[in-house]
Amino acid sequence: MEFTNDTLQKMENKQVYNYIYMSWYYGISEELKEIQPFRAKKILHKGDRIGECLDYWTWDVYQKNKLMDLKKVNRCKNNRFCPNCRKWELAKFIHIYGKFFNRLILEGYNPYILTLTVPNVKGKNLRNEIDKMNKSFSKFFRLFNEDIGQGKHGFKDRLIKFDGALKVLEITYNEKNKTFHPHFHCMIWSSDYNELHFKKNIKGAWSHKRNSFNMNSEIDIQIMKLWYMCYNKIRLSVKEYNNLSDNWFDLYMCDIREMDRKGIYEVLKYTFKDSDIVNYYVFKTLVFALENKRIRQGYGLLRGLKCENVEEGNELSLEDFLEIDKKESPVEELIPGINKLIKEYNEFKKISRRKNYYKKELEKIK
Repeated sequence: MEFTNDTLQKMENKQVYNYIYMSWYYGISEELKEIQPFRAKKILHKGDRIGECLDYWTWDVYQKNKLMDLKKVNRCKNNRFCPNCRKWELAKFIHIYGKFFNRLILEGYNPYILTLTVPNVKGKNLRNEIDKMNKSFSKFFRLFNEDIGQGKHGFKDRLIKFDGALKVLEITYNEKNKTFHPHFHCMIWSSDYNELHFKKNIKGAWSHKRNSFNMNSEIDIQIMKLWYMCYNKIRLSVKEYNNLSDNWFDLYMCDIREMDRKGIYEVLKYTFKDSDIVNYYVFKTLVFALENKRIRQGYGLLRGLKCENVEEGNELSLEDFLEIDKKESPVEELIPGINKLIKEYNEFKKISRRKNYYKKELEKIK
């Protein structure tokens, strides 16, 4: 990957969030130090790491070639709140997932985007709500995945079979009523396809956001019913299912549609937006709610897919970057801060050979 000066400037601009989050981590640590000293110390360390992220860069500098090859940069890593690290981890995962995407299509599976929602909740209930949603999804997936028959959990009248799924958690914040909206974006893989089931020609509930009625398909409605039943622990029976037929438009909004490759970026977006973290209360709520929680998880065909903390790729040869008539040995330099890197090494080409393989994914993530 090449670190252009424009890229580095964008990274520096995002660091303003690091310093805000650092101070809020310190605030949480201060609150906990008397009652949970060990946990307070861990959170304090997170604050230190996020505040120092990208502060020190070690480069191999080739003066004749005006080239810099990144050897090491201090990162907070594994911190979902760091804007730069979050973007980096997402780009790596999209690169890995793209390989599965291509393989599954060649094997005859069709990709779909599925959105599952639940009612908004207060901050104090967010962590329990995420637990409830995860348990509900496991049951929901079995209805569309397992075989139908005696001793099986599959829903016998389902309109599609889920062969695999990748579930991704997203949380938005409503500042007007001070509530959180957790929901799932999923990639569904299925060998089934019936175009008629996907036609959105059934009028649903009124959308104030779009100032129009929601239009739903037959599969949308079935998913709404079964998701509602799983989430509310309603016994799955023909009678209970049919009882939801008359007022299905009052259920939680769900949507499934066909997906192209661009859909990867739509589904695998961030769990939250920095612009949603408007104050200390929202930050603390998210820290506690997401602690030790998976934000991405594979099911069926994608069970066991490594969804977080993806490893780096292979190095490219330095010969791809050095000019033949300017061969030289590098000088290792430690450069503190992005600002100095831009100003004092403006004319140098800055690369990272170990990260070139997902350059395209990084460029597409805002």
